[in-house]
Amino acid sequence: MAIGPPVCGHRHTVHDLFADLHCELDGLVLLEDFTAWLEELNAHGGSAAEVCYDIAVRLAEDSGRFRSKVCGDGGIAFFWSVSEAMCT
Repeated sequence: MAIGPPVCGHRHTVHDLFADLHCELDGLVLLEDFTAWLEELNAHGGSAAEVCYDIAVRLAEDSGRFRSKVCGDGGIAFFWSVSEAMCT
């Protein structure tokens, strides 16, 4: 069912869908690595803010382990920026 006009317009451009898929797959692998790291993490803190800060600090320390097979150090840079955002 549809009510009203589309919320957004999708304009498709001609591009290499397999290259897109390759990058998506790399992102999924990084996410699996991050999820495993997060499950092993035993974060400490007396409040939610302290736990968040602890995770951010440890993510910055361990960001080197998240190397992307496609983007190289792109994974490291991404998780470093996530860590910085969590600290602010």
